Amino acid sequence: NPEWLKNIPLLQEKNLLLELHIYPNQHLKVAELIKLYPKMTFVLDHIGCPLGYDSENFENWKEMIINLGKYQNLFVKISGLFHPFFIANKNTKKKDSIEVHKSNIISYLRETIKIFGVERCLFASNFPVDKEIISYQDM
Repeated sequence: NPEWLKNIPLLQEKNLLLELHIYPNQHLKVAELIKLYPKMTFVLDHIGCPLGYDSENFENWKEMIINLGKYQNLFVKISGLFHPFFIANKNTKKKDSIEVHKSNIISYLRETIKIFGVERCLFASNFPVDKEIISYQDM
């Protein structure tokens, strides 16, 4: 949206950041946006909202993370790790073992930290949304 784009410099002038809640198939457009504003800080929410545990979703997500990780003005928020997987995987039940969820998510976490480095990673809980899948204590 051109109107939206023309207002982004206002954020930059006020030294504000822009959080991006996107899905892997949207990352090329986001890369174009980040290139336009190299002095602005962007944050990729929920590690880019992966859509499932299967290898196809993992590879699509990893391509996005590798491409976006090149931009030093982009940080990544490690948050909302359980809810997107729950939504994408209709067979997932709230009662499913937390260990199953954790073991599936660990590869996403490792890749995120490897590509962005700890200095460009932020942590957030995404509560209360994730409480449908995991308790705050288990997270």
